[in-house]
Formats: sequence, structure tokens, C-alpha cells
Amino acid sequence: MIGSIATQATWPLLLVPLALALAFLGYRRTTPPVAGMTRAVLVGLRTVAYALLLIVLASPVWNRARNIETRARIAFLVDESASMGAADGAAGLPTRFARARAAVATLRAALDDAPVDIEIVPFGDEPQAAADPAAYLAAAREPTSPGTDPLTAVRTTVERASAGNLRALVLFSDGRPTRGGLDPGAAASLGVPVFTVGFGDTVGARDLSLGRVEYPPVTYVESEAVIDVQLDHAGFRGQRATARLMHDGREIWKQGVTFDAERGRIALRAPIELRTPGRQRLRLELETLPGEFTTRNNTRELSIEVLPNRIRVLLVAARPDWDTAHFARALAADPSLRVTSVHQDARGAWVDANGRAFTLPDAARLAQDVDCIVLASIGASGGGFAREVARAVERGKALLLLGGRESVLAQAAAMEALSGVLPIGRARRAALAYGNASVRLAPQGRVHAATSGLVELAEDSGALPVLAPLLGLYAGLEPVPSARLLLETETQVPVLVVGRAGEGQSAVLNGFPLWRWSFTERDAVAAAARGVFTGLVRALVQPRDVRPVQIALPKSVFESGEGVSVRAHVLDPRFEPLDDAEVRLDVRRVDGDGATAGTRLLERRIGHPGEYAGSLPGLGPGEYEAAIEARRNGATIGRDTARFTVDPYSVEFANPSQDVEFLRGLAAVSGGRAVGAEDAASLAGLLPREPSVRVQRSEIDLWNTTPLFILFVVALGAEWLLRKRLGML
Repeated sequence: MIGSIATQATWPLLLVPLALALAFLGYRRTTPPVAGMTRAVLVGLRTVAYALLLIVLASPVWNRARNIETRARIAFLVDESASMGAADGAAGLPTRFARARAAVATLRAALDDAPVDIEIVPFGDEPQAAADPAAYLAAAREPTSPGTDPLTAVRTTVERASAGNLRALVLFSDGRPTRGGLDPGAAASLGVPVFTVGFGDTVGARDLSLGRVEYPPVTYVESEAVIDVQLDHAGFRGQRATARLMHDGREIWKQGVTFDAERGRIALRAPIELRTPGRQRLRLELETLPGEFTTRNNTRELSIEVLPNRIRVLLVAARPDWDTAHFARALAADPSLRVTSVHQDARGAWVDANGRAFTLPDAARLAQDVDCIVLASIGASGGGFAREVARAVERGKALLLLGGRESVLAQAAAMEALSGVLPIGRARRAALAYGNASVRLAPQGRVHAATSGLVELAEDSGALPVLAPLLGLYAGLEPVPSARLLLETETQVPVLVVGRAGEGQSAVLNGFPLWRWSFTERDAVAAAARGVFTGLVRALVQPRDVRPVQIALPKSVFESGEGVSVRAHVLDPRFEPLDDAEVRLDVRRVDGDGATAGTRLLERRIGHPGEYAGSLPGLGPGEYEAAIEARRNGATIGRDTARFTVDPYSVEFANPSQDVEFLRGLAAVSGGRAVGAEDAASLAGLLPREPSVRVQRSEIDLWNTTPLFILFVVALGAEWLLRKRLGML
């Protein structure tokens, strides 16, 4: 330890001789007179008191520095993904995970006498909390994680432990990332070497695997749906297997495959027709051959929503503009819609997109041939057609009114004919206002099928700065009391309003140009904008009532072991987002004994009004139902349910061999070394173990201490007692 004394001010110390002089003068003449040693003692006591006051003014401090040594720390990252549960070679051999734990114990024992601290970091699709080696090895653990993300585990461990003299990481894994980054070069900038211990066959095991499966999530009764299958094979040259597609226990497609090469990839195509509306669960099976490494990748669960028929849309635009063309393209790109676009030619006659003559249908024809009428503009003489449209809506058809420059909103006769079925009321003269109007998501828009896709793009206030402002819209519009406002401007002018009319539904999309919403380099924004148009048509034809509690799943089929994430939307009686509800999630099996698989309280999502989220990890294969119940102040607000499937398939077994190149690359770029499982103990002599030394500096205030105060009191008290004893005045 090294120390030195410094003062904040030196001038008070220069006054110590003056203090001595003042004390001497104070006792030069006294009553009664004192002399000799007594005077010297009194002068000394007063000088000490004066000097202590001067020391306080000088404020001396003791600066000290000492070296603190921190032992080296080494982190063992142990892969606990599902593929580590496989056994390589003959049956009965230890699994990769068992061998990894044995290698951890061996390397730890080899470092017993080294001045290092060891921590264990289990990881799969995400890193877990660091554990003590002895406690980790004593615990019974199983590799069940649905994914492998070694780069995230490495990076987060370095960020967390580097302040504690982290010298190296040792990765025990089969090295095949199925989550996160795939490039080992990302570890080059860590500043900490990564040593890797690999497990698993270094060449492809004998195995058949159903890889990528692509299929339409939505199809139609008796329409052909095509399922594309990627089949990977290794080690079965000259043999044959059969792929089958099962529906309700019945085989609806099969194809035999002969493997002409030692390893490779074969593309299969399965055209099918489903005749029952609703959510249909299918099972894709690949025949198991003797000697396969694993059979967990031989089946896949599929879920397809079968609709009764395609939605028939009639788009009427007397004078098409850019918005109309963009709207028509967005609708035509949706396979669930069949669009007929009509306009007026130069002579004022109605024609379809191919130039063929077209007659605007009456209410009876609309009710028979059309599901949704989209009105962009209908010309000066469109009042009669508007009345037919109103009758069709009252009979159950859907209507969407677009608010462009030539919109029906500006035509008094047409608006009068449609007024009974529109979700908005109009002033006597609708004024077309120009400017820059920013759009925001209204509270009811967060849970409506047409606009819920914009929630992730909206700010907490509902503002949507990612959407280009509207340059023109119709002022003087007000939603009718029963309507739902989904989008509005920052000045509260309605942009998108929906409502019921008779047996049908109608909507008004006010403003232009709408094509600019999709004119962006951000794919997510463009897709969400197009989703407003297509989702709006589907929602009008197949309405989903806004309920106070709604459940949302990101998909209908999850992989085995994958966390099932659930979101809930909760609204109050005015359909405003509710942020102080208690939302409970219950998940139960529906294909077995109906046992409860898990229960959670969902947490409120910060920045997303009225939304709650949570997840259940590690569900086994099967069919499940998720049920949510929202309560507030002890009263039930509402309930909702949704079904989903957990597939036996896991991406962990798509390619079960060890990824030697990844492990070697990770070690090389970080300055480490890659070894096999049998050589784990050899790393003991390679791992850095130097302690780190840092200087700890501290300051102690010498003037502001108890001993100094006591000395001051003692000096004054002794002087006072001595004067008292001598009878001095």
C-alpha cells in the first residue's frame, strides 16, 4: 500500500507560528502570576487548540493506493439443445449431452490446482443463468431446448462477465446453430478466446429428414392446394421410402422415393383438395428405414384454414386513378380474393379490365354474384346504381367506399342513396381539403382484423409516422353512433370507419393518395399497408365482432419444445384499451385426456395499450386449446379461446451431424483452439489463467475525524482545568 498526505489549502499551516505567538502573549501577564513549567504547559495547550483549528482549515487528506488482484475466470458454455440428447453410433451409447457433462467434469478436474474460477453457462435457444460447476454437475438435467444459439450465448457471457477478469470461454456443443447468427466471424471482436469441444459425428449420419415444407395457410373448398416438401437423405443409397399425407386418419396422398445417391435432397410436390371448411389438421409422414439416426424428423404437422369459396369483389371506378390501380393490384395479389374491375371508356360505356362491355348489376345480381362492392367513383349518373348497392348491402353484402378525388363522397345524389348503409354521416356539402394529414391508429383499430397489422408500427399514442401523410381528404364526415373508428388523422378527421348496415357491413376509406403507404423500402411497412386493403375486404365479408377480450397466436403450428407465445387484447365497455386488467392464460390438451398443460398470468406490454403477452415453453406434440380470461376488480371482463398444434418435428434434427467448420471457425477467429470430446482435458494447459491487477485509490479526510475532535476537546478542557486549579481569572 502506498500513501501520501495532501492539503486542500496550505496557508493555514503557515499560521502555526502565529498561533504559538498568540498563546505566549496570552500568558505573558496573568492573575495570579504563573511562571516556569506551568506557563509552558498553558501556552502549549492553547497552541495545540489553535493549531488544531488551523489543521481543520487546511483540510489535510491521506491519499492511499493499493493493488487488488482478481483471479482469472473461465466460463464453460454447455449446449442443452434437443440435438444434444441424441446418441451417436450403436444403441446404448451415451448421449452427446452425457459425454459433454463428462468432458466438463474432466476439464474442471484438470484445472483444480490452477488459480482460476469456473462458471457453467447452460444455453439452448438462449443463455441461462451462470451456475457453480459442482451444483451443475450434481443436478439432473436434460437437453430439451428447441434451438441452438451459440453466438448469442458467447456474446452475452462476455458482456456480463468481462468485468470479473473473464479470460476464456469453453464451448461444449455439436456446433450447429439453429437460431441467431450463423457466421463464426462475429466472435472476432469479442476480445476473449473461445475454445470449442465438439460432439457428434463429423460426417452426416444415416438419416431421412423432412426439411422445409411450404404450403398455403388458407385455401378453399375443392380448390387445389399444393404442398412442397424438401426431403433430405444420407446413407440409404439404393433403398426406397414412401411419403404420405394423412387427414383425419385417411391417406390423401402418397409418393414413393428411391435414393439414387449416397446423400442428397429431393423435392416432392403434393397437390390436394380439401372439401371440409374450417381449420384442417394434416400430418406428413416419411417412412422410417432401419438404421436411421433419429425418427424425430420423419413427421410434420400442417394446419390449413379451408374457406367455403373465394371472395368475389367488384371494383367500380368510372375514372381509375393511381389509388384505384394500386388497390386493384393489392386485392388481385391475395389468393383469397377474385377481383372484377370495371370502368368507363371514352364514350362513357362501362367495360371490364379486358375492354369487354359490362352492365352494372342490380341488387339481385349483386346479391347472387358479388360478395363485396368497392366503389371508387361511379360517374355523374350513378345514383341509380348506388340505390341498388344499398339494397344489396341491406341483404348481407359488403360495401367499401374509397375517398379519392372523384369519390362518391362528393356526389350528393349517390350519397343520399347510400346514406342508410354507410358508417358515416356527411355534411350537406362534403369539402375536399388538401394538406399533409398524418394518420394515427384509433383505439378500436388495434383489435380490428383490417388494421391490427399496424399495431407493431404505431407509437404509444397510435401515431403512424411510417405511413406517408394523406394529401387530400373529405372534411365534414362523422362516424355514426354504431360505427367503429379504426384510423383517423392527428386532427381527428375519420380516415377508416366500419359499421353494420342491415345484414351486411360497410366501410369508408377517406383520403388519398393511398398508394404512397406501400411506396417504401421497408418491407414490413409495405406489407402492413397492403394488409389494410385486403384485410378490410375480408373483414367486411367475414366479419369478426369486436369483443372485449381477444386472443392472438403468431401461428397455428409450433415445433416440439418451442415456446408458445400468446397475446391478448383487452378493451373496456367503450372499446378503449384497458391496461389494469388481470389476464390469465390456461392451456389444455384437446387430443387426449384434456389435462391442463400450463397456466400463466399475462404481463402488460409497455407501449402497447390494452395488450398483454406471455408464453408457455416446452409443450409436447399434440393438439391444444389456449383460453384467456380477463378480470378487473374481481369482475370478469371477457374470455376467448384459440386452438393450435405442436408438431413432433424439431429443427434441431434437420441435420444431426456435428458442424465442425463452425466450431473450428469460432475458435480460429477468437484466438482459441478446437478439439474433440476425447481431448477436452488437453485444454487445461492452453487456457489463460493470469490474474488481473487493478489499483484501488481512496482518500481519508484527516481533519474530519473523531480523534482530531477529541484532541481539540482535551486540549481546551485541560487548559480550563489547569486555570481553574490555579485560580486564574
